[in-house]
Amino acid sequence: MIMKTGARITLMAGIAGLIGLLVWQGVGDVAGVLVTAGWGLLVVTVFHLLPMLTSTLGWRLLLPPAWWWKRPSPR
Repeated sequence: MIMKTGARITLMAGIAGLIGLLVWQGVGDVAGVLVTAGWGLLVVTVFHLLPMLTSTLGWRLLLPPAWWWKRPSPR
């Protein structure tokens, strides 16, 4: 799948924002906080992704397949 121009611009803006926040807050400080959080952060992330996945699958069951496979282009 080829990315459209708007998606590329948004992706680059997000990456630039992430880099900017890391530099602003200090890469060492952010790394230190992540090390302090340890494996608990991974556990919390997994437990957050599980309900997100089940919600996604639920919405796919509720909406007809034609809607989520062939969505109209937002223009």
